[in-house]
Amino acid sequence: MKKFISTCLAFSLVMPGVTGNAAFAAESTPTDVPNAIPFTVTKETSVSPTNVHNNVYEMTSVTTSASSNTYQLENINIPTPLGMNYYKGYVYITQGNNGLSKVDVATQTVTKVVYGSPTSPIRTITADTDGTLYYVAPDKLNNEYSYIKKIKPSSLNQTLTTEQFLATSVDYAHIPASHISSIAMDKDNQLYISIDKGWDLDPGLLRWNNTSKTLTPVSEEASMITAITFDNQGNLYFKTPSPQSYYPYAAGIVKISAADLKGTLPVADEKLISYKQDVLRNEPYNGLLFLSDGTSYFSNGQSLKRVYPESRPIVTLEGYSDAVVQGDIYTDPGIRVIEDEKYSKFDIKVTYSFNGEFVPSLDTSKVGTYTIHYVAVNPAGTASLEKTREVTVKPTPSQLTDWYITGINSMDADSQNLYLTNYSYKDNPNYGLYKISLQTMQKTRLAAINDIGAVAVNASGDLFFTRYDMDNMIFKIEAKHLQSGKALTADQLMKLSRTYMPFTAKEASAAPLKINGLEFDKQGRLYAAVNVYGKTNVTSKIVRLTGNDWNKSTLVTELPVSSNDMDFSPAGDLYISTQELYTTWKKDTYKVTLQQLNTLPVLSDSLTKIPYTEGDKGIAFLTDGTGYVSRADDFEKRKQTLLKLNY
Repeated sequence: MKKFISTCLAFSLVMPGVTGNAAFAAESTPTDVPNAIPFTVTKETSVSPTNVHNNVYEMTSVTTSASSNTYQLENINIPTPLGMNYYKGYVYITQGNNGLSKVDVATQTVTKVVYGSPTSPIRTITADTDGTLYYVAPDKLNNEYSYIKKIKPSSLNQTLTTEQFLATSVDYAHIPASHISSIAMDKDNQLYISIDKGWDLDPGLLRWNNTSKTLTPVSEEASMITAITFDNQGNLYFKTPSPQSYYPYAAGIVKISAADLKGTLPVADEKLISYKQDVLRNEPYNGLLFLSDGTSYFSNGQSLKRVYPESRPIVTLEGYSDAVVQGDIYTDPGIRVIEDEKYSKFDIKVTYSFNGEFVPSLDTSKVGTYTIHYVAVNPAGTASLEKTREVTVKPTPSQLTDWYITGINSMDADSQNLYLTNYSYKDNPNYGLYKISLQTMQKTRLAAINDIGAVAVNASGDLFFTRYDMDNMIFKIEAKHLQSGKALTADQLMKLSRTYMPFTAKEASAAPLKINGLEFDKQGRLYAAVNVYGKTNVTSKIVRLTGNDWNKSTLVTELPVSSNDMDFSPAGDLYISTQELYTTWKKDTYKVTLQQLNTLPVLSDSLTKIPYTEGDKGIAFLTDGTGYVSRADDFEKRKQTLLKLNY
C-alpha cells in the first residue's frame, strides 16, 4: 500500500462569528461515477458536542474501543470534528473551539494536540512530507488578508494551549484572501486553499506560490467551496454546492485529476468529474479526508462519516480474451477495478489454470487454452466476484494469413522470408523488426525497437529501415548482423547500422519529411515514400534514390494523400498504400505501371487506383506473385491482420 503523505499540517484559526463552512450544507447519495482505477497485471506480479468551550481536558489521551476494521473512524467519538488530514498513520482533526486532536489509525487512540479556546477556534488542517505544521490565522488589521503560520512538529510533543501554539509559530505567508475554508498540500508541497464566501463569483479554489507570492485559480468554480483534500494518487477533491445546471458536473464532491493539475490552470469545467453527488444538500461538509487505503470520509461538525458505504469491489476486464502464437510474448491487459467509493486501493490476486488444473504462469511455449483468474480484495478483506479471461496459445500457422499480428507498419519479402515492422503501443509487447520464414512460417524477432517504420530488403539480404521520430534518415543493417538468432536491442541495432540522409538540409528544413515506405526495384534502385507535413494537410511524394549514399533523388510521382508503404509486383509495377489524414481518413492503393516508370515523373491523375483491400499499412509481394496487405489496427478483432491482395 502506498500512503498519502503531505509534509505540513495546516490549521485555520477563525475569528468568532465567521461560519463560512456552515453556510452551505449537503446530503450525499451514492451514485455510479465515471472514474475508475486501472490495474495492469502481468505474470511477474503480483458527535454531538457537550462542551464547545472546554479549554482544558482532564486527559490528553483517550483510547476508544478499536473496531475489527482499523479504518472505521466513524466509531470514534470526537467533539465538533471539522477539518481533517491524514499524515503518517495519524488523522489530525480540528475541533473549532475544542482545539486539535489526532487519531492513531491502527489503535484508534485519540490524543489531544492543542487545547481549545473560546476566542481562537481551529477549523482546518493539512500536512506535507516534512512534517512541518501550517495553519491559517486572520489578519486582524486587514480583513482581506490571512496569515499562514508554521510550527515544527517537535514543538507538539506535549499538549499545548492555544496561546502556546500561537507563540511558538512563525509567519510563513501573507495571502491576499479571506474566508479560507480549507487548506491542502499536494505531494510537491504546493499549498491549495478553498474559499467560502457564500454565493460569490470570485474563484473559490486557488494554488499559492510562495516564491512569487501569487494565487492562481485552479478551477472556475465560484468561492463557495467548503472543503478540499488530496487522495494518495495526487487527485484533488473539493466540496461545492454549485447546481448541476450551471456546470457539467453535479453539486457535491468534485474530483480534479493529478494530471490536469500539472497542466494549464484553471482546469476546464469539462475535465472535472463528479465523485459524489448531493441530492438534499442539508448536511455540512467541514472537512474531507482520504486514508492511505483509499477510504474517504467527511466531517459535519458532529461526527465523521464515510463518503460512501462499504461495498464489494467490481472488476471488469481490460482488452480482450485473446490468442497468441506459440513462442510469442503475451502481456496480460489486466483488469479495471471500479472504485467502490470507499476504497481506491485494492490487492489484486491473479492465478492461472491450464486444462482445468492450476499452473504457476501462462507459458506460451505450450499450445492450448489458459484461463486467467482475477480477484480484487479491498483493505477490509472484502473480495470481488472472480473474473476470468481465456487466452489460447495457437500452434505456428501453416500460412501467412493465419498469423495474427497487430501493428504491422511495413512489409517486404525476398525468396526466403517476409520482413515486417511492428510498432509499440500499450497492448502490443511484440513490437520491433521481425521475419517470418516462408518455408516454416516460424516468426523470429530480429530487433526490439519500438519506433521502427519502413523496411526493405536488398538482393544481399541487408535490411533498410526508418524510425518514426527521425526525419530524413534511412538506416541499413547488413544481413550478417541478423544471423545470431537473438533479438538485438534498439541500441545494438543502431550501433550496427549505417545512416543515410537522402535530402539536403535545405529540402528537409522546408517541411518535415517522414519516410514511411522503402522498396528496391530489380535494378537495385531504392525507392522512398516520403510524407510532407504541411500546416493543414499531409501530402506525399515517391522518389527514386541513387548514388553511393542514396542522396540523389528523382521524383516518381506526387500524391495528395499520405503514403504508408509500397512494393513492386513481380511484373515490375509499383503499388503504394495510402491514407488521407485529418478529414476522410480514406485508405486507397495506387499503382504505377512498369511502363509509366520509364518516363518520370508520373502525374497522379494517370495512376491506377485499386479498390479498397481492407489493408491499411503494409504491402508486400512474394516471388510467386502473391500479394499481401496488413491491417494494423484490428479494432473489430476479426483475428486476421495479414490479408491476400487481389490485384
